[in-house]
Amino acid sequence: MSLTDKPKPKPLLDPRKYSIGIVCALKKEAIAVASSFDHQFFRKAERPRAEAGDRNTYSFGTIGSHHVVLAQLPRDAMGKLATDNVSADMRRSFQNIKVCLLVGICAICPQIKDGEGTHEALMGDVVLSNLVVQYDYGKDYPSGFKEVNLLERPEEALARAFADMELPATRRNFRDEIFREYLLQLDEHQDLKKYGYPGYDFDHLYNAKYVHKHKDAECKEGFCMKGEYCDAAVKTACTTLGCSEDEKIKGRKRISALKQVISESEPTVDRDGVIRLKALSSKALNEVLPHIFLGNVASGDRVLKNGEKRDKLAEDRNVIAFEMEGAGVWPNFPTVVIKAACDYGDSHKNKKFQEFACMSAAACAKAFLETLQMGVEENVEYTNASQTGARGAGTAGPTHQQDQTLGGPGNGVTNNWNNAAFSGSNIRAGNIYNTSGDQTIY
Repeated sequence: MSLTDKPKPKPLLDPRKYSIGIVCALKKEAIAVASSFDHQFFRKAERPRAEAGDRNTYSFGTIGSHHVVLAQLPRDAMGKLATDNVSADMRRSFQNIKVCLLVGICAICPQIKDGEGTHEALMGDVVLSNLVVQYDYGKDYPSGFKEVNLLERPEEALARAFADMELPATRRNFRDEIFREYLLQLDEHQDLKKYGYPGYDFDHLYNAKYVHKHKDAECKEGFCMKGEYCDAAVKTACTTLGCSEDEKIKGRKRISALKQVISESEPTVDRDGVIRLKALSSKALNEVLPHIFLGNVASGDRVLKNGEKRDKLAEDRNVIAFEMEGAGVWPNFPTVVIKAACDYGDSHKNKKFQEFACMSAAACAKAFLETLQMGVEENVEYTNASQTGARGAGTAGPTHQQDQTLGGPGNGVTNNWNNAAFSGSNIRAGNIYNTSGDQTIY
């Protein structure tokens, strides 16, 4: 059954009854998230009224058994301040939101370490935040800059929110079943025709010290001759600019596996220049299916285009990804950053993977809500009284039976995370990694 075949739910007009908020920075991110809605409410009579002074424009819909409200940053707005303004207005109108998801794209560290070893990350892989680290806020000392992170929450709150994800079987099933099914559904959505898989040929990874710039004689502005790079170089693809193949990272096992299975599958590139997932063989799809990492996410007002700084921050601050909005949402709501990689935070970044990463993050966000228990009543009711919001009771999508929640009244979750927790065996959705390192978050 497709996303549009869902039974029609009743609108939820009381803003106090919304418990799930979603924030996106970019239009392409919001399109992917809205496409994941089981039902979307467009008419004014079906939408709750925001409080006076709330400047946001909202989209309303349902995902599984939850009504959700989606806000997007204004055009050309970015960073912590803009996101803080949007999320603060959302909090004013929707005062009982228990969890806010920040969904979109990010830069990822190409090598991610955890207690089991080092894992290779590719573009399209998804990151779920244990913690947001505001890496560009701090103090300047004679010896240098020292970051001060004001966003940390007690570990207990995060431990309860992600408790079930500690189990390897749960992590594999989350990716292999729920996430996989929703990604395949979104890949066929009429609004996401340009969001397909662009191919491994655009997944370039160079040595951290190798800068994306013109050869000295080719730079008209002179910056590239000084070890920097000019605006023209930024807008030029690596293949056109002539970035050296010798500087590419060798021995990328996942890329090698992709080359082999996709060549065997021989999928066609459609007229939008992407590969549709349904065109892949089962073996190829297993390789293309993004991996999911749990770890600390760095948030700041800078677009990171520096491979050496990326690696240093990853080592010093124990982070696995970089983005620009998490620090703005985090003070206003209990927040989970769910973002997919569209680059490696170096000077060679390009936009080829942005749409696929948006779709990957949206599918993961939907899978996350499928498994999340809020400790509040699930609030989707249907015009047909025989339909309910519970999975396995007439709704489309994966029919996972609800298990007893780890959350619920009296579970002791504090610090604004309230009763958010993963349920036990209702996760049926392979590679998800907990990269919190020495931090015991479970």
